[in-house]
This record gives sequence, structure tokens and C-alpha cells, in this order.
Amino acid sequence: MLVVDDDEVSQHYLDAVLPIIGAKVVVAGTAAEAVAIASETSIDLVLMDLHLPDANGFEAANLLRRLSADWARTPVVAMTAGRDAHGHDVVTNDEVAEVLTKPLDERLLREVLARYLPLAESPNTEPQSDTARITPDIAEPGQAGEEADLPAPNSLAHAGDLPVVDKAQARERSGGREALVVELMTLLIAELPRHRQDLHVAWQRRDVALLRERVHQLGGGCRYCGVPQLAAACDELERRCGHGAIDECEEAFRELIAACDRLTLWAEDQAMTDIN
Repeated sequence: MLVVDDDEVSQHYLDAVLPIIGAKVVVAGTAAEAVAIASETSIDLVLMDLHLPDANGFEAANLLRRLSADWARTPVVAMTAGRDAHGHDVVTNDEVAEVLTKPLDERLLREVLARYLPLAESPNTEPQSDTARITPDIAEPGQAGEEADLPAPNSLAHAGDLPVVDKAQARERSGGREALVVELMTLLIAELPRHRQDLHVAWQRRDVALLRERVHQLGGGCRYCGVPQLAAACDELERRCGHGAIDECEEAFRELIAACDRLTLWAEDQAMTDIN
């Protein structure tokens, strides 16, 4: 199986869980890396993030399908952490079989393997919820949800009301694997200064498209870590970026930066507690 995702936390989660349920995993961080791997490696299934640094997931899937007749038949399942898979304006896209929303838990991954890999063991689980799987109509990047009106300021969901860290949620999303919980949180904390800097650069440039790209990447990985405040702040800012007006993003941007800072303080407190 080929996993194409530019976020290290998402990569680590999938690279850790998929082998446990029977899949051999190769990871790529860009569309170019995916094509290079696909040109030399036999792949039965692709998990493709819709937002990559050098292409969107639909374009990347098209590049793979043009490699050979075998690749034209290889199933590609898209993943997204954004709101584009839930909007009103959707179109059918033949490049991918379906779109899944992050976080992808172990049960959902078992279902994916069972659907697309004939030799995979069918999981004894209930059908997945509609919020986890979107098919057959697939949202094109940047189209969905952009016609909806912004809510009044006093109706905004404030991420600051949520817990900074929810350890129960983190354990649930890692399948009860405590070591994986620690690994994912450690990765997120280590990457947080870079994400914060990238967000500030996009904001200073007043570049709403770049800001949306940066917040989407952070939002994709943090969903696996049990950090509801940060995840909600990412959702709100990405939603506002989708309307294309940078002036509408200021409150959500400041809330996201504050959520990053609160998580950093939480990590520092944990480190001090461990030392003492």
C-alpha cells in the first residue's frame, strides 16, 4: 500500500497501524515522490491526501494512473482533514474511489483494506458513519462550502472552550496503544514551532491561499493526537480561509495561534512534572 501524505504525524500513524492490520506500507510526502515510488514498486492500493505541497490529490492520482494500464486500475482512496468533502458543491471525480475524512481509525482502515484488497480479512465491525466516508460524489478542492454565509461573530465556535489535551480521545484514536499516543504527541509538539512560523509567514503576506494550505496541514496531523482545542481552531480558520477574504480570518487566526501556544505550555508543564 502506498500512503501519500505530507504531514509527519499522519504518516507516522498510518505507518504504525496499517502493518498491524496486514498491509505493507510505503510512504511518500509529495506527488513527485509518489510517482517515483509507483514507477518502481508494485502497489495494490493508495491512500492519497487531497492536499499535497506540489499537487492536489486528484492531480496526483491522475499522474499515477497515467503510468501504466495496471495503474489505471489501481484503487486510490483519498483522505482529507478539511471541509471540502462536506460542502454543497460536489462533483464526481473518476480519479479516486472515495474520500475519507481524517482521522482514520483502525476500524475504518480495516474496512478500506477489506473493500479494495480481496485477500484482506473482512473486519467484524459495524458499518462506518457517513461522516467518515464520502462517496460517490467527491468535492473538488476549493469548491465546496464557499457559497455559505459566514456566521455572525457572536455565533462563532470558540476553540478555547475545549480541552487543550484529551488523553482519552488520544488513546481511542491510537487503538489503546499508549506508546503510539506518546510518539504522535511528541511528533506534533516537535513540529508545532514550524507550523506556527509558517502560519505567521502566510498571515504577514496576507496570502489566504497559503494560509489555508498551512492550517490544513497542521489540522490533518493534530486529529490523531487528542488535541480538540487545536483541531477545532484549525477547522474554524480553514473554513474562513475558504471564503477567500483574509480580513475575515483574523479572529480565527489569533485563536489558532493561541491554541498552539496553549499546547506548547501544556507540553512544557508535562516535561517539568516528569522531571520533578
